[in-house]
Amino acid sequence: LSRFLTTAVLSIIAARILGTVQYGIYSIFMWVVIAGLLLSNLGLHGALLKYVSEFDPVQQQLYIKAVLRFITTINIILLFFVSLILIFLAHPLSNAFTLVHIPPYIFRLAGVMLWPMAITQLNTFMLSGLQRFFSLMLGDLLAAVLALTAVLLVLSIWHTVTAYILTLIGVRILVGAFYSMRVYQALNRSAPLPLPPYDKNRIVRYTGNISIKAFLDEVV
Repeated sequence: LSRFLTTAVLSIIAARILGTVQYGIYSIFMWVVIAGLLLSNLGLHGALLKYVSEFDPVQQQLYIKAVLRFITTINIILLFFVSLILIFLAHPLSNAFTLVHIPPYIFRLAGVMLWPMAITQLNTFMLSGLQRFFSLMLGDLLAAVLALTAVLLVLSIWHTVTAYILTLIGVRILVGAFYSMRVYQALNRSAPLPLPPYDKNRIVRYTGNISIKAFLDEVV
């Protein structure tokens, strides 16, 4: 919830300060970043959440680390190639936009922005699979406070889209470092407790619907 509220508030503030043209450039910048993220993870983050959550976090830490190592390696390789395309092909990409002029440096900044955003996203899925929900809540709260404070401070001095983007990159780097630290602690210091298994008969008693038990017996 804090993530969506922060995005909404930042959008209102940035649109008012930057104006129509500069905020439009920022919108295209974010579209490029999101497209780059989709190309660089190719569903790996969803797979990470699924497979890590199936292991016992106490007894099967070696398997968890193997899955994390494999998916992280593939993600970083894809991310490296996508960011290189955005950085070194900035001029051709800029010329591809005919209706509005997008400076080449915007695409280069998008290539840089991919790294902290992808690392933060990857660590978020790691913590979800490891059932570290308090760390996720704390990280979202930290991101909201840092983003609002930094953007208000920077945009009060520099009313440019470049300053806004660089501020968001700095915030993403700090939040990504926080999430990385939490993942390291979850894997090396203390093992999280697995969620208790659900009881199909108890679910039927609570809902009073026998069809639910039949459905669970069929799919589980």
